[in-house]
Amino acid sequence: MKSQVGQIFIYVITIVLVGFLLFYGYNAITGFKDKADQVSYIQFKNSLQNTAEVLSLDYGSVKVKEFVVPDSIVEVCVVRNFPELPTLANTNYPIIEDSVNSKVDKNIFLVGKGVEDSFIIPKVYLEGDMKCFEVIGNKMKLKLEGRGDHTIIS
Repeated sequence: MKSQVGQIFIYVITIVLVGFLLFYGYNAITGFKDKADQVSYIQFKNSLQNTAEVLSLDYGSVKVKEFVVPDSIVEVCVVRNFPELPTLANTNYPIIEDSVNSKVDKNIFLVGKGVEDSFIIPKVYLEGDMKCFEVIGNKMKLKLEGRGDHTIIS
């Protein structure tokens, strides 16, 4: 009888330990994925900002660059802010419209299930007021052209 109680106790402790290890492992893996997404976002943002900034000063320079975009992003929308920020209406993204029309200093919008994040690249010119670029396989190609005082993105 005592050995049966001892075995039950060992089973209970084993189940508790396995449960704890699974819970801890799941949380650790989720944390690593979140950190990887943050790093991917920062790398994308810095790469796009640096490329646009360098090219804006170099009149006539053209660069076609492939950018690695965070996993959850399906489109990157760019709003013209050179010579000035436009007024947007009738887009598929009311959050972007509201942000731009409220003169919030953002012109790059990362779209996943919704607008996930946004940041600013100064002096960007586009044909039209806003253009969204599709992300395929976490990558997006942009053509950037320097004009001495602004950058044209297409």
